[in-house]
Amino acid sequence: MRQQDYSGARSAFEHSLDVVEKRFGRDHFGVGLLLTNIAMTYHLEGRYGMAEPFYRRALVILEKALGTEDPRSATPQEGMAKLLLAEGRNTEAEALFEKVIPVLENAHEPDDPNLAIALINLAEAYRMDGRYTRAEPLYRRTLAIVQRNHLS
Repeated sequence: MRQQDYSGARSAFEHSLDVVEKRFGRDHFGVGLLLTNIAMTYHLEGRYGMAEPFYRRALVILEKALGTEDPRSATPQEGMAKLLLAEGRNTEAEALFEKVIPVLENAHEPDDPNLAIALINLAEAYRMDGRYTRAEPLYRRTLAIVQRNHLS
């Protein structure tokens, strides 16, 4: 994936998925993690319609296997929220980001860059819907995280 060979990465993930499903069953958390990776390959290619069912299945499996507070369960949820945001489905994206952010807050340090990314994405969803008063504090919080991490 880092080399942007999404088709090759997807092929490797699909092979691994087949092995893990046969060995551990269709509801094993490893299946959920691999489904998330497959979804990401489609997502990064802009093939949102292909990515969405993989994110959805991954989310169901991971929440069942690991619980809703496990950050690994938040990964497909955040990916799905980003996908929905890219498609202009802001209300759906907002709902997912609002569920993801508390999980990230509990799992990471307060200045974690992953949290900043989720906050800025939620702010963007609010902004695109004209909900500027909801977006502003998130932009400010993100800026503070970036400044504290010297990420600018």
